[in-house]
Amino acid sequence: MSLRDELVRLLEPPADTWAALLSPDEIVRGYGTRLPADYLWLMETYGPGEISRYLQIMPPVPADEIGKVSGVCPSEAYQ
Repeated sequence: MSLRDELVRLLEPPADTWAALLSPDEIVRGYGTRLPADYLWLMETYGPGEISRYLQIMPPVPADEIGKVSGVCPSEAYQ
């Protein structure tokens, strides 16, 4: 059993799927890089939200919102 399968077994995904607001190209333009495949899988499987009032999963935001949305800060490498 893969780690992803184990997570899905332990934490059932929501019935409603989350529709990504940004295309992969928009993410690269905004963040200067592709986002990790595991993060993208997590977003596709669970969508944004909070796990056990402990871990907040935030969706990627458009380039013009980076630095303006709480918790989403520009990297020094891309400033």
